[in-house]
Amino acid sequence: MSGLVPKIPYPLRVGVLREGETMAGLRERIAELEEENAALKAGKIETDIVAFAGVFGLATLEARLLGAVMSRTETSKEQVFAALYGENSDHWPTESTVKVHLCRLRQKLARFGAEIETIWGRGLRVSPESRAIIEEWVAAWRADRNAQQAEKRSAS
Repeated sequence: MSGLVPKIPYPLRVGVLREGETMAGLRERIAELEEENAALKAGKIETDIVAFAGVFGLATLEARLLGAVMSRTETSKEQVFAALYGENSDHWPTESTVKVHLCRLRQKLARFGAEIETIWGRGLRVSPESRAIIEEWVAAWRADRNAQQAEKRSAS
């Protein structure tokens, strides 16, 4: 086993806190990741992707990109690539391909008053205001869809 090194898609920092990080902040991030993991296991993210596509008229990769960004407070470039194309980085497209999807997604979200912000050197995030707008539109879409399904059931 000596000589085998696991492939890690992000810089590994052992025993070093980044500037501004605290142990309490790291514990909070662990709690967020555990919640995200539970949501993934429950299939919530996949249903959100369907809702995102339905509400905002997104293509599949745009909806997956929005799902990745909405599932975290901050999303790194590696996390975006993994969400769009899987964990195998050998088959990832160029960064410019992802930028095209991001540009189209931003244009579509702007019509609803929401935006995805770039955090230079770190990744992407959805501001609390934009997150609230997106969640409000998705909730309205789900309510409408549920009402339509109930209407269909009662008609048959």
